[in-house]
Amino acid sequence: MLLPPLFVCVSLTCFPTFSQTHSASVVDLDGRPADPFRLAGSKIVVLLFVRTDCPISNRYAPTIQDLSEAIVQFAEAVRLHPNDSMAEANLGAALAESGQLLDARTHLERALKLDPQNTVASDDLAEVKRRQASSPRQ
Repeated sequence: MLLPPLFVCVSLTCFPTFSQTHSASVVDLDGRPADPFRLAGSKIVVLLFVRTDCPISNRYAPTIQDLSEAIVQFAEAVRLHPNDSMAEANLGAALAESGQLLDARTHLERALKLDPQNTVASDDLAEVKRRQASSPRQ
């Protein structure tokens, strides 16, 4: 059985004036009305939205789709033109934008190997390295 995804929103509710001026219409796990702002005091409240639709992700879905399509097209350009530095740089930039830093770095380094004067690839590679240094997972 597939369960709908859970969307999590963390809300800081440590401002008493906010809790006094805004009412929240939510229910707790037992179905009773609850005001997370009144009950929280200075604690962090985590609100779970159980829906198959998320307005936040819906707003970014077209951008994500466009980026995915760009990666496919740039990968095809690299396949058709394996010695084209800009094709490699474009693929690397799209991969970096999508958060695939390891693959992005590989393509950007390949672009610079093909054309050491490619400033686009050089600048993008520096940015990827900076992002990797700040995120040990990548």
